[in-house]
Amino acid sequence: MTLLCQTKVNRELLSVYKRMFESLHVKEALFQRLTGQFCTIQTLKKGQEYAAEDKTSVDERLSILLKGKMEVSYRGHFLHNIYTNSFIDSREF
Repeated sequence: MTLLCQTKVNRELLSVYKRMFESLHVKEALFQRLTGQFCTIQTLKKGQEYAAEDKTSVDERLSILLKGKMEVSYRGHFLHNIYTNSFIDSREF
């Protein structure tokens, strides 16, 4: 069972690599090594919060949405959606 899960994760990470890192000339072996060492896969259920304003620090992480769609809101107001293979933690904020 773990092997199947790992294969699925590898496919999703490969999609991220192809879409976002290959064009930057990042070698696939380096990408796999970095994600193997530092990557944590977090599964959220529909409606579950990823982060809460003034409660969740994003200083130490860089996250990419592997699958699905997320809604971003601020003080209860919808701002925008985040889609598959997009960065979640925006440094400009």
